[in-house]
Amino acid sequence: MLSDTEIRGAAHSAAAPAGRRHRCPSMPTSPGLRRRRPPAPTRGERPGRGWGRSAPRLYPPPRFGSRVEQDQGATRTHCGQGEACPSSQQAYGPLIMLDPKPGRTPAKPAHPTSCVVQCSARLNVATGVSRVASWNRGTWQASLVNENWDISGRDVVPDLRALARPADVGASLLHAMLHSVGKPWRPPYDDVRKNLGIRSKQVAPELQEQAESRFRTYLALFRGLGLLYEDAGTLQSTDFGNELITHLDEQYQRVDDFSQELYTASCERLAQLVVPVLSRYQLANPLTSAKYPEGTDVRPLLAIWRAMRALDNKLHWEELGRALTPCLRDSEVPDAIEKIRNARMQADYDPSNPTLMESILGPRRPDAGKDQSDRLDTWFSRAAFKGLLLEPRDRQDGYRHLSAAYVSLIDNTINEPPPYNPTPDRAEYVRWLGTVSHRRTAANSHSSDRMVSSIVEKCRRYGDRQIIALVGPAGTGKTRTAQEAANVLTEGDPTRALTVQFHAGFTYEEFVGGLAPVNGTFVPSPGALVRINDSALANPDKTHVLVVDELSRADVANVLGELLTYIEYRERPFLVPGLSREVAIARNLVVIATLNPADRSVVNMDDALVRRLRQIEVPRDLDALEYILDTSGMDEALKIQVLDWFKGLPADAPFGHGLFVGIRNVADLHDLWHESLRYFLRRGGLTVYPEPERIEQGYSWRHHNNAIEGSL
Repeated sequence: MLSDTEIRGAAHSAAAPAGRRHRCPSMPTSPGLRRRRPPAPTRGERPGRGWGRSAPRLYPPPRFGSRVEQDQGATRTHCGQGEACPSSQQAYGPLIMLDPKPGRTPAKPAHPTSCVVQCSARLNVATGVSRVASWNRGTWQASLVNENWDISGRDVVPDLRALARPADVGASLLHAMLHSVGKPWRPPYDDVRKNLGIRSKQVAPELQEQAESRFRTYLALFRGLGLLYEDAGTLQSTDFGNELITHLDEQYQRVDDFSQELYTASCERLAQLVVPVLSRYQLANPLTSAKYPEGTDVRPLLAIWRAMRALDNKLHWEELGRALTPCLRDSEVPDAIEKIRNARMQADYDPSNPTLMESILGPRRPDAGKDQSDRLDTWFSRAAFKGLLLEPRDRQDGYRHLSAAYVSLIDNTINEPPPYNPTPDRAEYVRWLGTVSHRRTAANSHSSDRMVSSIVEKCRRYGDRQIIALVGPAGTGKTRTAQEAANVLTEGDPTRALTVQFHAGFTYEEFVGGLAPVNGTFVPSPGALVRINDSALANPDKTHVLVVDELSRADVANVLGELLTYIEYRERPFLVPGLSREVAIARNLVVIATLNPADRSVVNMDDALVRRLRQIEVPRDLDALEYILDTSGMDEALKIQVLDWFKGLPADAPFGHGLFVGIRNVADLHDLWHESLRYFLRRGGLTVYPEPERIEQGYSWRHHNNAIEGSL
């Protein structure tokens, strides 16, 4: 592989006449001009990084309207205008432009300062970096163009998974900066220091003396992650940053006995925020100093996920650095994945063998020598968001694996990739990158982490002897909250959770077990309770959960049967006649139920059942209603009116915020009242809710005239 000097020499030798090797053929014959050194750069001018210590000899600039040819890795430019340029000289002949020094002016310019010409020299072919130089009105301007992913960065994504407190310096700085949004961003960054608690004795020593450059460095990192940016001297946050600080504030307050379960739920919510943002990250963007060829549109983090999902959920750093990093377009990624797949099919495939990998997958692009693995780890760290979406480190065979918990989330993102954004504006790009389209889904917006945390705590404390009942009116999200709590308790394992919905026709045989007709005969058939209980007995070290939805709609005493007694006396067997076997309720089985206090059967529940219920209220949620209306696109002024009415409802109002999903305007509010809400107050000419006027007051949208006006 030729060095820059060898390429330069080869190019000169190819064009130089015999006996004058290493001399530019276009150089004037004047000895004075040939020996004259170019002037030193003016004050403040510095060569770009990677251009070398010594300035190469400068030859006359390309002529106006020149065309470019590649010659042995160098660039040869031929004048296409001849005498059209006033200062062109026939004696110059063909021109060669190699490795120009930015900011320098040739000894004898061949063009007036009004000319604008361009010449590019592709050097460092091994690293895939092109150096582009242009003669712009009397001044040489130079830049580097990457032909593969840049691996010069060493930024470390902060660890945001920890409970109770930030896990590292980066997480602490991010937390402090997000709390400093709207404050001035200028040295010495007192607002950030104050939020870090630097003057507090409890703060970690490494935070006591944060250099000003450290703040700027981390802001650049957080800007690239779509979290924060500076605008007019003020620190600003994106949607992603706003959502993240709310999540972190709740997360850092968790110091209870169930941190492992809460940790799992917290990571899941964090992943839902992070994945859409990371999928939008573009290799060519206005934030990076690295330059890429026109047309570069690859999303590198999305490309890594695509490769891992197509390749058994794993990727070796050598595969990344030889097949994926040369991809500058999204359309090139499938071919790179297929190249890796075919390579793995070879019997002697060994990613730890550089020689073999060179012959199969090609050269490293770029090649960082002994630091190659560490440099590529930066891309893995970004795609993993510091161990969240990918395993935190390579396995012994060198492969990095995708976290199984987030495969479905990543699949959804791969199937619906975000559009490419070509904006050159830095602030606009960061705002777009940090956009959160669905901050919380309408289904679970009401089920806050705090509520789930409380339910998990009750399940751990009382779930071995009582049924945990979530109580609330229709539309408050009891079922969703119960399922989220079950997901936390079972660590996301669907085989350890079972949901069953009671109704008026639900029987003891369906819930506990009995005889069921099969092919004209009756055979013993275990019910939902026995099935999940058998699974819990077979795996006593893991929590299992049975979710009973709409408990109050069935004949509770008859359906629950022996569970009323043996939910309290675990491991004491009882006989199930239809199964002809004894059953003992496992200690690691938790039963979560939902019920509506307005159901008539609730009034008829006897004391024996009430004593075995640990009832937790799930109230209406004003914040959840606001999010639902925002998601539906309701006008701001109308939304404020609806929220004011909702806030004034009596505590025992028979419906919740969930009924307002999809409501956009006055016409929708009119239909909602006449097709749903009013039946919670009156049915069949009878009043079923005391003092319905208290709810009707203020709901002016039920009148027909307002509905017509709102629909126009």
